[in-house]
Amino acid sequence: MRKALQFAALFLLLIGLPAGSWYYLQKGLDYRLETMGQLTDHGDFKLLTSNTPDQETKASVRVINFLAADPAERAQQGSLLSKLYAQFDKREDFQLVTFVDSTLMSELDGFRTKYGLDEEPQCMFRALDGSTWRKFVQTYKEESSSPDQYIALVDLEGNIRNFYVQQEQEEVKDLVEHIALLLPMKKQNKPELRREIEK
Repeated sequence: MRKALQFAALFLLLIGLPAGSWYYLQKGLDYRLETMGQLTDHGDFKLLTSNTPDQETKASVRVINFLAADPAERAQQGSLLSKLYAQFDKREDFQLVTFVDSTLMSELDGFRTKYGLDEEPQCMFRALDGSTWRKFVQTYKEESSSPDQYIALVDLEGNIRNFYVQQEQEEVKDLVEHIALLLPMKKQNKPELRREIEK
C-alpha cells in the first residue's frame, strides 16, 4: 500500500502537475490568440483626424466615439465612458476621444462634469461634423444604419482594430477585454474589469 501511495504521489508530481500546468497555459494561449483574431485591421483612424487637430498623445489605446444627439442615448453613452475612464484612469497610455457636432457644443460642459470626464488628455473632446463621422463609420461598417452608436478601438499606430455597438452589452464586454489586451503589460485584473463594466 505504501509503495502504491508513493508511486501515485511521484506520478502526480512528475506527470500530473506539469500536464495540468501545460493544459491551463495552453488554454490561456488559445484564448489570447482567439481574442487577438477579433482585432483585425478595420481601417485608418488618420482618415478621420486629417481634418481635425490631433494633439500628441502617449496613448497606446484610444476609444473613439461620437456624442449622441438623443438625450437617452447620450446618458447611456456618458455612463459607459465614465466606467471606462474609472477602470483605466491610472493608465497614461489609455485615452477616450469623443467627437462632438457643433449643434451639441452647448451640452458639452454639462456632459463632461456630470460623468467625470474633465481630465485631459485622457478625456479629449473635439469638434467634428456629424456627417463626417457617419461617413467615416460607414466606410468600414457598410451595414450600419446607426453610425452614432458605434465605438472604435484604435491602437498606437492609428489602426482601427474593431468597432462596437455601445448599446450591446456583450460587445461592451469585448471592448473592455480588448482594451486590456492591447495595453502594454501591467497588473490588470480582467475579471474585475468585466464585473465592473456589467454593473
